[in-house]
Amino acid sequence: MEEDLETRIEKASWKLEEFLNETRELLNKVHSFPPEKRSELPKFSGPWKEKNVKEYLERLKEAIERPRIMRSRKLLEEIGVSSMEISKDILENVEEIEEIVETFSRLRKDFGKYLDVLIEEGILITWLKEGGYKAKEKLQSIVDAKAGFIEILNSENLNNVLKKEFLKKAFKDFKFIEEVGELNSQIGYIREHNIIVEYRGGEMDKFLEKCRTVYQVLKNFEEKYKLPIDDIKRWVEGKSLDEVCSSLEEKKKEVSNEYDKLKRRWRELAEILGEEILEPEGFSDLREEIERLERKCKESLGEPGLKLLDFFKGKADFPDDLSKEELKEAMKKLRPFIRISFRKET
Repeated sequence: MEEDLETRIEKASWKLEEFLNETRELLNKVHSFPPEKRSELPKFSGPWKEKNVKEYLERLKEAIERPRIMRSRKLLEEIGVSSMEISKDILENVEEIEEIVETFSRLRKDFGKYLDVLIEEGILITWLKEGGYKAKEKLQSIVDAKAGFIEILNSENLNNVLKKEFLKKAFKDFKFIEEVGELNSQIGYIREHNIIVEYRGGEMDKFLEKCRTVYQVLKNFEEKYKLPIDDIKRWVEGKSLDEVCSSLEEKKKEVSNEYDKLKRRWRELAEILGEEILEPEGFSDLREEIERLERKCKESLGEPGLKLLDFFKGKADFPDDLSKEELKEAMKKLRPFIRISFRKET
């Protein structure tokens, strides 16, 4: 055991001597540096362990022998980017790194803390690892599409979480910026109906698809069925986006079935009266037209005629309360309507 300890001490001594020799060589090179350049050299920090000392000496050697790389590392560190994963060949091009940092700093004035998404999500480091030219190209694309990005930042329809997620998605796929205006309007329209629109993580594409779906259904209710906004609000008010989505199909079916039922009633009355008029659109117009046609039917057929008509259509029992004369008169008035039905069948 004593031999093992001696061996370990001897090895540590050799390693220490190796570090000291390397340090002396580096110090000899540093002596010729002006004071301001020496102050820029990396400082050692952390526990005095072999691994830490070795890594520090490597950084120091790089700073002394390849100052361009050290300059690039320092520039990137100033904006919060670790350069350890970036190849030295890319870092050697300090002029390109300077352009990247300058563009990033300019954008930060417009984007504020939201631009940090590029760093927090590893987007900028990914671009840099692909090459300085790639990072420059991507940052320039942000500059070119700045108006679209600013629209996200200034939107009153998006909370801070959604703004950040929209930016993240747009930074990764610049085509998304083309959809931002439409999505922003859709989310605003949904919020106008007092629906709670919150993104709680997960796949952003699924969340956006829910927004598009709910928007289309609400628009359909308003434009095709002409449902009053207050009626729509009563159904969705205070519900979350997920809650509205889960009951969407059932509500669509309910509205569609009711609308089709009214349309069939309108066509039936229009045909009975022989009226050729444009089909009304929306619940309100349909109901008004049905009421008008029913009044006209009532005036034309009278109460006995309407009772008998309902009997023929299978909607009511035979009207026993009608007298023989009332039945006879009702049959005369119904004759043209029955003739229309026979013509339809033949």
